[in-house]
Amino acid sequence: MTTAKSAERHIMSDEPDTFYIVDGWASPEAVAEHAEHPNVTKVVEQLLPLLAVPLKVTTSHRVSDPD
Repeated sequence: MTTAKSAERHIMSDEPDTFYIVDGWASPEAVAEHAEHPNVTKVVEQLLPLLAVPLKVTTSHRVSDPD
């Protein structure tokens, strides 16, 4: 089982129709495991028809994280 290091949800005031979920994971492998988890895929399947634009997943690294 994977464990999130952190999780935040944001709606930006200048983009009221855009919802951001910012999760922190221990490794790229943990991100991949999470994305393939049955609960996550089920939620994504349910949400896709509600989206006005295609789902966009972006990964990045925090500047404060060690390399």
